[in-house]
Amino acid sequence: MDDRNFDTLTGRARELRKNMTPEERHLWYDYLSHHPARFTKQRVVGKYIADFYCASAKLIIEVDGSQHYEDEGLKRDAVRTAHLNDMGIDVIRVPNNAVHENFEGVCDYIEREIRKRMDTGDLKRRNEKKNPKEKEKYESIYRLNEELIPPIEE
Repeated sequence: MDDRNFDTLTGRARELRKNMTPEERHLWYDYLSHHPARFTKQRVVGKYIADFYCASAKLIIEVDGSQHYEDEGLKRDAVRTAHLNDMGIDVIRVPNNAVHENFEGVCDYIEREIRKRMDTGDLKRRNEKKNPKEKEKYESIYRLNEELIPPIEE
């Protein structure tokens, strides 16, 4: 990809960050923004813009509206996902209505996917490096996640 395309994508990503959908905003502010795995929102990855990207887990989370479930949207998403998979990045898709109707379930699903890709101890070490004022907040998330999602048995 040449610099002009990257600059165009970067500008578009900046615009998308400022104008997130209500579902993206909910998932970001109420879960991903303070997750120890460190997500970024509306990030340029290759030749695409990911809704949420976690480099350490090589994971993209897409929050999809109804257009993604129409024939043309499904085809575009399949090409996009294949390209990202070729880069070694997994993509999970969450429908908008799931964020509204089952937010806790969506968070549990995302947590399971992160744990498949990352050592839980690494996540806890990242948490310990956080701002001391924020540490209690993160610890409560871990306690909740540990209760809801037991560690993956290898």
